Amino acid sequence: MHYRTYKNEVTRSSVMAGVKEGSDAAWKRFYDLYAGFIYGIARSKGLMEQEADEIVQNVMLDVISHFNGDFVYDRTKGSFRGWLGHLVGWRVNDLIRQRTHISRGEKVTYTPIDKIQISQNPELDSVIEEEWRAVTIGRVLKQLQEETSLEHFQVFYALEIDEWPTEKVCKTFGVTRGNAYQIRKRLRDKFDTILKQELNNDEI
Repeated sequence: MHYRTYKNEVTRSSVMAGVKEGSDAAWKRFYDLYAGFIYGIARSKGLMEQEADEIVQNVMLDVISHFNGDFVYDRTKGSFRGWLGHLVGWRVNDLIRQRTHISRGEKVTYTPIDKIQISQNPELDSVIEEEWRAVTIGRVLKQLQEETSLEHFQVFYALEIDEWPTEKVCKTFGVTRGNAYQIRKRLRDKFDTILKQELNNDEI
């Protein structure tokens, strides 16, 4: 399933508050913001596409049930994306355990969310940060595209993301080397600024 990127036009804290209040609009924003992140972690743990989609749905249901209670996130325990990423890790492990139980004809187990414990796991933490960076880059590129002329964005994308040779970019888009350099530098500076802000934006 394709999970669209989300332009963060409001603060994360506003989205979270809206989710707790039962706002459909806030929930849709939350889903758009984190679904791709959850899916990416599940896939990185070796799940097939359909299984990863299942993890997305299960984790979203966990979040709904948790937010509908007295959930208050404790930032001293780390970032919200870290908590969410570890929740995904638990659900992936649950799914793997379910496979084993089913193959043995045993009762399927599923860990209640209030029983999940977040412990140190450097390997998972690394996956979480890699996936967060990946989905954030996607959002920033989307925002940059919306705020930039099509030609300039194409030049930047070809040089910076696709890593085309400058000669090929100049020939393809009809720009001089000097123009290509200026476009790349201006948009790269803007990209880096937005990316830094977004990577540090973990409000709740």
